[in-house]
This record gives sequence, C-alpha cells and structure tokens, in this order.
Amino acid sequence: MIRCLLFIAFLLPQIAFAQDFPARFSVTGVAADDTLNIRAEPNSKSQILGELSPFAINIEVLELSKDSKWGMIGTGEGNGWVFMRFLAENTPQDPHSLPRPFKCSGTEPFWTLAMTVRGAEFQEPGLPREDLNEGYEGVANAGYLAIFDQGPYISYTLMAERAVCGDGMSDRKFGFAARLFVETPDGNRYMRGCCTMDQSR
Repeated sequence: MIRCLLFIAFLLPQIAFAQDFPARFSVTGVAADDTLNIRAEPNSKSQILGELSPFAINIEVLELSKDSKWGMIGTGEGNGWVFMRFLAENTPQDPHSLPRPFKCSGTEPFWTLAMTVRGAEFQEPGLPREDLNEGYEGVANAGYLAIFDQGPYISYTLMAERAVCGDGMSDRKFGFAARLFVETPDGNRYMRGCCTMDQSR
C-alpha cells in the first residue's frame, strides 16, 4: 500500500479528458463492401486520412466534436475523426478491472507493457519479452493502477490516468498518461509513457 501511495505522489498534473472518454467502440451500420472514413477534421468535406473496415472493433474514441457528431481517434502518426453515427459503444467490461486489450509504451527509454485477456508482458528493445504475473488492480474514474511481478524479486507498478498524452515521437494524442515504476534487485526505474485501448488496426 505504501508503495502505491508513493507512486501516485509522483504523478504530474495533466489536462484531463471528459470522464466518459476515452471509450471503446465498434463500427456498425457500414455495408460489408464499404468502409468508414477517417477524416482530418470533424466534417464530411475534410481530407480522408484512412479508413476503418465494416467489422472493426476496439476503436478508442478520445473525445467528441463540439456538436458530438464526430469522434477523435488515433491513426498512424496522428489523429483523425470518424462519424459517430457509425460507431456503437462496446459493452462495458468488468468495472473493477483494467480494460483489455490495453497497451502502454514509452520512449527514451523505449518500453512496452501490453495487457490482454491472456495475460501481461513487458518488452524492451534488444531484450527478451517478459511474461508477467498479474497481482493487484485498482480502478477509479480517473484511471487505473496495476501491479505485476516477474518472479519473486522484480515488480512493475503501473499508473494510467485519463489525460492527454503524447509519445514525443509523433503528433498523435493518446487518452491515457502512464507512469511505470520497476523494482529490481539491481536498482529501481521510473518511466513515463502513454496508453491506448485501441486495437482496431
């Protein structure tokens, strides 16, 4: 408990999204031989940046346009807008657990902590992937707290809060700011990054 409180104390103020976002959606109402356009601005005449298949799921909407007709999503190295008429919100998962899939990553140093329904894994460039044992999970309106271990001597404490986040490598906005504290016998590390629920592409 003390470790968790100390970790939370490290968090810096962030610009928070509305409480209901980010949220996860799936494409609906699009013909099987058609696609849903991702546009540069929240209007039907703006540049097309990409597309979603008619069966795309786990699309993370970060925020809505002022008229609530468009939703901002991540795409490539940036963000785009999709018409909300063709998105249906996914059935909520267990409110006491982290959403899955859920992927957090950071730069300088580069790291990735991926959580799926099958488990969790940690990866750094040039090093073997580490499968993690899941321990504690805490959920609040502002985000998530999770603790994992890799054997008896290495632990990972992740705090992911709903906030605007950038990876420092692109123009893309993410919906969660991450803080990762790694405890090992050889010393501890504190790293920052961003998280996403998006698994649509």
